[in-house]
Amino acid sequence: MIYHFIEQVKKLFNPRTVSMTNKTFVPSQMYRELQSIIGMNPFLDCNSASRIQMYGSHLGQKLVIAGLEEPLQTTGMNIEFGKYTFSVDMPANAHIIKRIERYFVGGAIDSIKMNPEVVLIYESAETGEIGCVSLPTFASFHSYLGFEYRPTKHLRQLSTGGYVAKGTKLLDSPGIKEDGNYMYGINLNTVFMSHPGVSEDGAVICRDVLPKLAFKKYERRTVEWGRKNFPLNLYGDDEVYKPFPDIGEYIRDDNILIAFRTHTQGLSITQQSRKNTKRVDPYFDNIVYGSGRKGKIIDIIVDVNSDYTFGSSPMDEQLEKYIRQTTRFYKEILGVYNQIKHNRGSEPDITADFHVLMRHAIFATESERGNKITKQYCGTPIDDFRVEFVIEYEVIPNIGFKITDEAGNKGVICHIAEPHEMPVDAAGNRADIIMDSYSRVNRMNIGGLYSHYVNGSARDTRLRICEMLGLEPGDRFARTKLEEMYYKDRERFERAQAYLIGFYKIVAPAMYRWYESGTVELEEALDRMAKVVSKWIYIYNPPEYSMEPKDMTQELERMYPQVYGPVSYIGYSGKQVTTQENVRCAPLYWMLLEKIADDGSAIGSGKFQHHGVPAQPSKTDKYALPWRAKPVKFAGETEFRLIVSYSGVYLAAEIIDMNNSFRTHEVVVDTLLTAKNPSRIKRLIDRRQIPYGGSKPLQSFNHILQCAGIKMKYTR
Repeated sequence: MIYHFIEQVKKLFNPRTVSMTNKTFVPSQMYRELQSIIGMNPFLDCNSASRIQMYGSHLGQKLVIAGLEEPLQTTGMNIEFGKYTFSVDMPANAHIIKRIERYFVGGAIDSIKMNPEVVLIYESAETGEIGCVSLPTFASFHSYLGFEYRPTKHLRQLSTGGYVAKGTKLLDSPGIKEDGNYMYGINLNTVFMSHPGVSEDGAVICRDVLPKLAFKKYERRTVEWGRKNFPLNLYGDDEVYKPFPDIGEYIRDDNILIAFRTHTQGLSITQQSRKNTKRVDPYFDNIVYGSGRKGKIIDIIVDVNSDYTFGSSPMDEQLEKYIRQTTRFYKEILGVYNQIKHNRGSEPDITADFHVLMRHAIFATESERGNKITKQYCGTPIDDFRVEFVIEYEVIPNIGFKITDEAGNKGVICHIAEPHEMPVDAAGNRADIIMDSYSRVNRMNIGGLYSHYVNGSARDTRLRICEMLGLEPGDRFARTKLEEMYYKDRERFERAQAYLIGFYKIVAPAMYRWYESGTVELEEALDRMAKVVSKWIYIYNPPEYSMEPKDMTQELERMYPQVYGPVSYIGYSGKQVTTQENVRCAPLYWMLLEKIADDGSAIGSGKFQHHGVPAQPSKTDKYALPWRAKPVKFAGETEFRLIVSYSGVYLAAEIIDMNNSFRTHEVVVDTLLTAKNPSRIKRLIDRRQIPYGGSKPLQSFNHILQCAGIKMKYTR
């Protein structure tokens, strides 16, 4: 049955509660086709060009967080953008030949706690080619940031011999909902106000919000051993020799992943004793560290030279488990290929991906056919073993992390407040984040304030609709109750429906026209109202049909007012403070950016290369310490000009000389080590003894000029 709402709405509208303005909505020329990715901003034309361009770049820097939510306002671009996120799609119309797991999971011998990869071997329905699709557990297209893939319903329904259409998504980003809507942030109750913790870019965030902003970080560590060194028993006991954590296990609290000791003739009795192999010597052992806390091993990839003999040493028992699993995996792939070849009576055509997989399979099983090969990496023969670890960290943001909204209003977390310390308005709405009230005006991104206002109005309108219906917000059984209400108390339902339609008319003309068409099914109307009661009033507002923001806010202020007044919070003094001015507390959509602050930047003393400038750390040095081994770049040319302008030339000279002068560096270290009170040194270096000008880059520059007959002279 078709339920015609419009006539009912006209009868039920009360001029004192709902505005039926006669304004005509003329489509604008803000076509989404011309806006690219920035078209996801619902108030694009209310922000400066620089800030909206910044929003576009922020979308490429955002992190996939744990508490992803769909935005409360959307332009329709989210679904289109979601079609092109990172996913694993079926490359052809194909029949599945076999599904092969790289590592077995279960209670059998050599089983692993979790399998990091599944390979699908398929036959193309059009060409008959044999191909493969890799299905990893995680995606990391960044140097260290990524996310866990979400298996789709198509993958869960996959079976051997089954048909899969080209383009079918097998793995998808957790930011994609089942309906295709793209999620890239989280809705947080936001206030813009004066606060001791905010200034310009500074932001205060509530502690209980941080777990929702958690994200995954992935790192790789590659090591070799065999001929000259051996791994220590850091994860085993007297009975089991275990040099590293298995897949699914965590790195030690001291972040040591694995450590190696050099074979030394005559010292084996002490070096390789049960006691000493469980203890790291920080001076002589080669140590490989992780970079964060609670690092979890999610993948181990092993390469072994073909001349290795299994069972030759108890130290290798843990590694041999992965070698046997890898060999079984590749033998199974070769078995599938040979079976297809046998059935067809000829060599089958294969895709490029399957060709690469076959090459790996042949190399991995060559030793079983009696062929001895020496594996190389980047042209260099590997040791007995080459092992690559993939480590996963769950990072919870802290002070120094950067966030932003949909209008380029970025900020840095400067203070983490407890829930009871955050501002609360008269209706009990508690803020999740506090930002500077002047940042919007200074940055000319007013569109964020419009989003803020509309979300607050939608929140309070939803509460009034729930009150009209006699239902609690968030009621999971709202759909059933509304259907019963429609047949028992139809007028009550229609009154609430009319109130909702009036709201849509002001903030979402496109949704209003959907109701106005007179063809809305009863089931659709009940579903829409149930979603309002159980979740939120989600707004679809394409930019070419949006209402003038000024007129929209005036209409909402008059007909759909929201809570707006002073807020109270606990200040740094521990006392409750109530603002003199009115402050709006309403949801706003926020993203977490890749500018994270989870590593140590300070070093003890940086290494120098032969030219006398700080050296780049080698692969060995990079992870050989739990802290950064390379000095952080302090300032560039622009920063040094500012230092000279504000602080004078001597401070700039001091900074440069300390960094790049061997003699100065030596004296500074000696002073620190020999001082009776290292924290109260009156003079770190005596410039009468060590004058400026010892910087190696400066000496090189002067040398080049002198070769040309030019001598630099300092004058005051």
